[in-house]
Amino acid sequence: MVNPNSLSAPLPSTPTTALQHGSGVTHSIAAEEGCDDPPPIFSPPVGNAAGGVPSHHPDTSPTNNGQGDVSDSCPYLTTRGEPSHPQTTTTENFQGSRVYDYGSPPISSGGIPSPPMVTQSPVYSNTRSGQSSTTAVDTLAGDETPPADKAAPHAATPCALASLYSVDMSSGLTAKEAAERLSRDGPNKLTDTGGITWWSVLVRQVSNSLTLVLVIAMAASYGMLDFIEGSVISAVILLNIVIGFAQDYRAEKTMQSLHSLSAPIATVVRNNGRIEKVKAEEIVAGDIVRVSVGDVVPADLRLFEGMNFETNEALLTGESLPIAKTPLLTLPHADYPLGDRTNMAYSSSTVTKGRAVGIVVATGMNSEVGRIAELLRGNKRDEGESFITRTWGRAKMTMKNVLGLVGTPLQVKLSKFALLLFGLAVLLAIIVFSANKWKINDEVLIYGICVAVAVIPESLIAVLTITMAVGTKTMAKGHVIVRKMQALEAVGGVTNICSDKTGTLTQGKMIAHTVVDGDMPSLIDSGNWDLLAEHPFDSTVKRMTVIYKNIHTNTVEAFMKGAGEVVIPNLNIPGEEKEEILNRIERLAGEGLRVLCVAQKTLPSSATCDTGNRAAVESQMNFLGLVGLYDPPRLETFEAVRKCKVAGVKVHMLTGDHIRTAAAIAHEVGIISPAMPAAQAATMVMTAGQFDALSEDEIDKLEALPLVIARCSPTTKVRMVEALHRRGAFCVMTGDGVNDSPALKRADVGIAMGLSGSDVAKDASDLVLTDDNFASIVRAVEEGRRLFDNIQKFIMHLLISNISQVVLLLIGLAFADRNGVSVFPLSPLEILWVNMITSSFLALGLGLEEAQPDIMLRPPHDLRQGVFTWEVIIDKMIYGITMGTLCLISFIIVAYGHGDGDLGYDCNHAYNSSCGNVFRARATVFAVLSFLLLLTAWEVKHFSRSLFNLDPARHKGPLSIFHTLWYNQFLFWAVFAGFTITFPVIYIPTFNTAVFKHMAITWEWGVVLGCSVAYLLVVESWKGIKRWRGIGSGVFAGRTEVRLENGLEAVSGVTSGRTSRSGTIVEAEERKG
Repeated sequence: MVNPNSLSAPLPSTPTTALQHGSGVTHSIAAEEGCDDPPPIFSPPVGNAAGGVPSHHPDTSPTNNGQGDVSDSCPYLTTRGEPSHPQTTTTENFQGSRVYDYGSPPISSGGIPSPPMVTQSPVYSNTRSGQSSTTAVDTLAGDETPPADKAAPHAATPCALASLYSVDMSSGLTAKEAAERLSRDGPNKLTDTGGITWWSVLVRQVSNSLTLVLVIAMAASYGMLDFIEGSVISAVILLNIVIGFAQDYRAEKTMQSLHSLSAPIATVVRNNGRIEKVKAEEIVAGDIVRVSVGDVVPADLRLFEGMNFETNEALLTGESLPIAKTPLLTLPHADYPLGDRTNMAYSSSTVTKGRAVGIVVATGMNSEVGRIAELLRGNKRDEGESFITRTWGRAKMTMKNVLGLVGTPLQVKLSKFALLLFGLAVLLAIIVFSANKWKINDEVLIYGICVAVAVIPESLIAVLTITMAVGTKTMAKGHVIVRKMQALEAVGGVTNICSDKTGTLTQGKMIAHTVVDGDMPSLIDSGNWDLLAEHPFDSTVKRMTVIYKNIHTNTVEAFMKGAGEVVIPNLNIPGEEKEEILNRIERLAGEGLRVLCVAQKTLPSSATCDTGNRAAVESQMNFLGLVGLYDPPRLETFEAVRKCKVAGVKVHMLTGDHIRTAAAIAHEVGIISPAMPAAQAATMVMTAGQFDALSEDEIDKLEALPLVIARCSPTTKVRMVEALHRRGAFCVMTGDGVNDSPALKRADVGIAMGLSGSDVAKDASDLVLTDDNFASIVRAVEEGRRLFDNIQKFIMHLLISNISQVVLLLIGLAFADRNGVSVFPLSPLEILWVNMITSSFLALGLGLEEAQPDIMLRPPHDLRQGVFTWEVIIDKMIYGITMGTLCLISFIIVAYGHGDGDLGYDCNHAYNSSCGNVFRARATVFAVLSFLLLLTAWEVKHFSRSLFNLDPARHKGPLSIFHTLWYNQFLFWAVFAGFTITFPVIYIPTFNTAVFKHMAITWEWGVVLGCSVAYLLVVESWKGIKRWRGIGSGVFAGRTEVRLENGLEAVSGVTSGRTSRSGTIVEAEERKG
């Protein structure tokens, strides 16, 4: 085996510029595969960088060879001494500038071209993508540097701008200078009129339906001169608004701060030439910024180095095609249109090709896109709209915000549900009034309001917001940044994950495992080299070529790297040798190696060769050798893939690697099982060519979609997403390159790579992985399932409480006093206490519940069904009606069994000597309702497992309940506090009778205990029936461990029909034992 370090031995060269920094040979992190660059081959060093003037141009003389020393005329340059060139000046020497396009005839020398030449030459026109892929840049020393104008940087030389902004173009700003400028000029971002404001959150709290009902109740109490009740309701309203505001505002701020973690990152040159990554909003005027393909330009840049650089400026110019840039061209005057300023790169435009370096000339609102934003802000009114139309539009948007009809799909759905319940509350109030034959006195009015309050889950939206904020924070700790909140809701329901290989399933470390030499020339000691041209890697051609000129020998060499199947046809060797090389590639790929083929040839003299003709350059190449690169799988990948299989999530590998390499890695990480069914074996591993050749009908007829697609293209990824959607699947797609954006957008959840991903890919994604690790995706799925479970839990708890109170209060209309007036089984303030104090904190605790041990032992939930599954609906009706019935029974036992049915008179308004039975019965009902809600909070921790056996995998035996209840300490203490505070509410003298309209009880605690035991028996019996009959989650409640047998899951005696390869979810077919 050849020592891989021999490929990266240092070569004599002059210092590299900012453009070339990091472009050497030694690479530990692989460029993303699939649809992007393969790992780089060794390259001769560049003597004069991108600015070196090629010898075949008329501007190059034998005396200076394009490397004239002009440091004396530009103080903002860095000159460095070299052994072979005692005074070599790097490409930061700019007085005049020229751009050479090696795909075009040479331009006559003569300094800066005149405007007519600019419009006629293809070099200076807005060259569209594909017209010139080999543009190199150069600078020429002039006699004088004209002063720069900040308003027209395109008409100033880079050196003049460097002087204007007091920056050395090699060293960049210091950290202190950058901080001072950031403090002076402000952050590099557009002024945002939106975002989270305290008053918008406050309005949301004040304008909800519960507050509206409470305000009506408060007004009725004051109108009837019941100042005690009115004051208490006023305090409840104020407390609800304050607590809701504090929780909601904190949650919104948390989500906003986490969202900022996915903000664009820029690459700058600072602190004596160090390459640093900073947030784009920290960019300041005068910064030296590097941009490359896939980046979003962070600020307006005056370019001064570049290679094959193109940007999409449709946002500014409306031009749909990318614009080829001429980085060192200095335009002769300031009046050039924006689209013709080809030496500029503007903020928010995207880099579609190549790389460049520039000096920041405008940031934030001073940039071109900032000026457009300012114009839009100052001219918001649409002249085509009337005043009435604009007013109606604003009113409609305000009403949507007030009603909560903006936000994520789940938030909007639950807000609509709350509005539905508000309508139900009004209907129930009407029923109360009708039962009293519309003789509405103060007591009837209050009773109707009580029923309305009882049906509204007042903390529903607040708890949802807090739960989602906690979810985003938890995901951030797990290296997943949530960019779009709807993805947080949806990721738990994914059925398929389509993942890249390099850096995601694997470590992204390209280790030269095997080197097969062909005819390797001696390049190590051959001297300095100038980069003449570069034909970049493209997902369609899957190869890359660079062209260098040897400064000493004046020879021009072309070096090519790429996939074997595209490089070998271009070699000038016999067909038998080509077959032999292909066989070697097959053998290396079968070992899980990623194989690069390297070739070279000497071109004619630089004066006659056409370096822009890619086809000519890349033909008849000499074979140099093969490099087998091993990218080892991450240690955690195998277990993560296994968890996906158990959870019913199918993993697909979409890679740009050779099919043998991809299959070997897929076997190693467990994506492909040795026990693959014969019917699926033929289609489980395919090349993109084979997959793309199938029609949609043929794809749909496949028993299962491929688990591995090799040599994939962006189009292949899109077709894969569409095929999954036609099968009703809910898929995750990962990506990192610009070309991955369409697939990321079409996927249900698009996940971009945070380390290696481009800004364009991140912008198109829903989630961003900060560690590029497949295991983080699995953790995100698990967190998404936990979030979905918890939302179901607290919704069920709130609705059980509401259903029980509605049952109690409506049937309670039959309880009449001596005057024939309906007696309240619960007083208005008892209802408010239960809803606002007891239930709200319990619901919040359920929202913070940890993931259940079996959360990844269940199949994905159906996102089309949402949180209101049939299991949730049936459970809440059974539990709610049972709870309401037990409350009625307790009232009847105390008021009718012990008190002979004497309900006194005027007991709804205040205490008198005839109200003993009623007040004691209310206290009993209040205690029963409170304790049953506390028990329900623990019972709904799992919908089918017994409260006494919630975590059988970790804790067994009669004492296991204490371990499982202690896990969620917030919920534990909420239950404890709810239990404890019930006693002072019942027993504090005067306070109990005057405020809550109940009184101390004694023997009635036996009724409370009996109702609690009866409720536990009903709930546990129903859960037992669900487990016995396999209803809902009862199918999977017995799962404690999973083993894979011959591709089928054998789980706790249940063999599932879901295979580990197809991911098809089928109900349990066979039950053993």
